[in-house]
Amino acid sequence: MARLVIDLDGLANNARRLRDYCEGRGLTMLPVLKGAGFDAEVARVARDAGGAVPAAAHPFGVQAVHEALGERAVLLTMPPCSRAEAIVAHAYRSFVSEPAAIRALSLAAQRAGIPHELVLFVDVGDLREGCLPAQLSGILREAVSLEHDLFRVAGLATNFGCLTGLRPSHEAMECMDLLAAEAARVLGRTPDVLSLGGSILLPWMAEHELPACATELRLGETLLLGHFQDEHVPVAGLTPDPVLLEGEVLEVARKPTSRDGAYGPNALGELTRPQDRGERLRALLDFGVLDTKPWELSCRTPGVEYVGATSNYAVFDVESADPVPKPGDRLLFSMGYEALARAFHSRYLECRHTAALAGIS
Repeated sequence: MARLVIDLDGLANNARRLRDYCEGRGLTMLPVLKGAGFDAEVARVARDAGGAVPAAAHPFGVQAVHEALGERAVLLTMPPCSRAEAIVAHAYRSFVSEPAAIRALSLAAQRAGIPHELVLFVDVGDLREGCLPAQLSGILREAVSLEHDLFRVAGLATNFGCLTGLRPSHEAMECMDLLAAEAARVLGRTPDVLSLGGSILLPWMAEHELPACATELRLGETLLLGHFQDEHVPVAGLTPDPVLLEGEVLEVARKPTSRDGAYGPNALGELTRPQDRGERLRALLDFGVLDTKPWELSCRTPGVEYVGATSNYAVFDVESADPVPKPGDRLLFSMGYEALARAFHSRYLECRHTAALAGIS
């Protein structure tokens, strides 16, 4: 059965080094577990080595973190009004941009008698969530009117590179600096939090300074992968690929790579026409697109090449594999971020943790 192999020592090393990097620049690191699903051991390592209760990207995620760690977490995604009571119960902080959600959270905190803080999300270019800069003052004033002993505005946040791939820029940072000053004027106090995300900021920080008002860096991809895409990350000693996908070989057979006939869309709706490479040795593995993003995998066994995938199978060319696998063998794959996120959220993959850490510092 296919499974994830999770090196908790490697994850702890990444969390610790990223935490130290941030602290050396006057920032706290907020570990983000969006890609790690609801894995309790990963959440525990992120907290103990990263220095903060991690953020989750789903209301069920903050509940899972709360239950696993005994501490309320941070909800990174925009909170649905219909889940306000559950969010307050399991998260001490929410990232919010909609006045309706602010009202719902304020009321839920008051009714439950549980403290909750909000961080107002501002869109300075990624065009995903967040109010526009021109809307900030009005929404802040409404949020302040909803504050009470158990509910308060903690600060501002923004993100880069998620939807559009827009990189950080001096213009965006100057905008956040101005918005932080505006927030201080409306709140009558300096915001406690100015949170920036995500891992795309690390390559930018290798050559640029963040605004002085920044207090927090949200990091998930680099924590879980030990790198960020193909860009230089200025953090020494990260453990690459601490989470691997391990698949079992179900079948190995020499087959033609193409056949004559009429071709249409495959089971995934893709229009493909296989290249004729003659007969090749192929291996069938026990995972598919329901479990991961197979074309984003890189096999640790040399010479294994991706051919294609369906919902529950992936096919690899093993003609040049060294060694050539046989049925029952298990192959290890490193993953890109989307492949990893899909795998953590798959109902069909087991998780094998290769270390159990205690007393991380």
